[in-house]
Amino acid sequence: MLLIADESKNGCMRGARALSRFKSDGLVKPAPLRELDELAELDRVIVIDYTRQRFLSGTSPNSRSRKFSNTLLKVLHLAAIYLRQGIVLQMKSMQIEKVVNFPFPTPPERESLKAAEKVSFQTRFRLTSLQLLEYLGALDKEHKVTPLGLSMSSFPLLPRYAKMIILGQQFGNMPYLIAIVAGLSVGDPFLALSEVEGSSKGDDGEEEVSEKILSEEIRLRRKAFHESRAQFSALEPGCDVLKLLCAIGAYEGAGASDAFCEEKFLRIKTMKEIRKLRIQITSIINNQLSGIVAPVEFTSHLEPPTALQIRTIKQVVTAAYIDHLAIRSDLLDPTTTQLKAKETLRTPYSTMTCQVPSDENWEVFIHPNSAMASLASPPSYVVYSDIRESQQTGRLRLVPLTPVLANDIEPLARGTSLIQYSKPLNYPPPRVFTQDGVMQREVHVHPRFGLHCKGWQLPQIKRVERMARG
Repeated sequence: MLLIADESKNGCMRGARALSRFKSDGLVKPAPLRELDELAELDRVIVIDYTRQRFLSGTSPNSRSRKFSNTLLKVLHLAAIYLRQGIVLQMKSMQIEKVVNFPFPTPPERESLKAAEKVSFQTRFRLTSLQLLEYLGALDKEHKVTPLGLSMSSFPLLPRYAKMIILGQQFGNMPYLIAIVAGLSVGDPFLALSEVEGSSKGDDGEEEVSEKILSEEIRLRRKAFHESRAQFSALEPGCDVLKLLCAIGAYEGAGASDAFCEEKFLRIKTMKEIRKLRIQITSIINNQLSGIVAPVEFTSHLEPPTALQIRTIKQVVTAAYIDHLAIRSDLLDPTTTQLKAKETLRTPYSTMTCQVPSDENWEVFIHPNSAMASLASPPSYVVYSDIRESQQTGRLRLVPLTPVLANDIEPLARGTSLIQYSKPLNYPPPRVFTQDGVMQREVHVHPRFGLHCKGWQLPQIKRVERMARG
């Protein structure tokens, strides 16, 4: 299998964290798996054989003069993600304990497999494969595959997306989660305001019309842009996955037409590919995974989710990205973190591996293209898909998926090493009772979310412990 990446996509490192740096005029989007072979024939691309970690450049003599700005391109670091997540989970499901010792016909680099299996205790931006699979519930603490992991390995999707599909069987969320997974897999379908106003730029790239004397056409276009974004955020303002779901549903309701995309400032090709991937995922579920998940019917008419479905959809996304959780920095240390303004875009956040409040270089902020950027009050906790570095300012930006309530974090992370509990609190006092002839004790504790002394305390909860006899 091949992964495709644009040469204009640069990876960068800051300290011990691997970040993604994107050029402001470039679009980098994941390509559907069905088009990888087709894209591999294009020039000016780097082809990555992820089973051997080799990089092969395009061979055309005119490759550097050609531009494929509208081609779906794979980000370079996704190769490592596929290797460390998909392959490891597949082989663990086959009861292969040591992937590094497997006799491959064409063996990958040994160091790559060691890195995939190794559990690192260093401060890193990206987790190792085994850590991530454990947090997702695919592996237990002994790194044995679980029943959930066995089901996840049956899906030709990233483990995060496979878990979302499996959890989507509850509360009738399957059609919505399929749409969200398709949208996240293909890429961002929303045009940015700078792209919408691109017509106001001359051939030399300079603005022909100043901000103070915008033409009436540009003003109307900007108004229509903000109105469309408000419509897509109708399910819940500030939630990007629901904004994505709403855009997909509205696109289907409008007959999946190009005119609708132009009117609502959506990328036409991206929306078409999301629809194709929805159909493919639905077909895979019905034809190949009938014994694992319940059948689902593809429909072009998606009814708006209920309030219960909206809440559970957000919880499913949080469970799939439980390691990508950020907290508002002032909640960690109000005495050292000073918010200069109440605007969401200027509010710093801290992640599990970014917690140095005194160092501004470690602060992360909401991405300006996010639906969350329009909120007057920044949420306390944010689930994000990625962290990107602005090439203009060097500021780190979260790519949010959804806000999450503090009380939802502990149940979703329960059973993983991301949650530790304090000793029982003296108040409220413990309560001893008997149930089915077993002595039990109800206590109150403070959960702590994080890893290796990095994390934060969550609101106190009640726990029931079985008392030992004697």
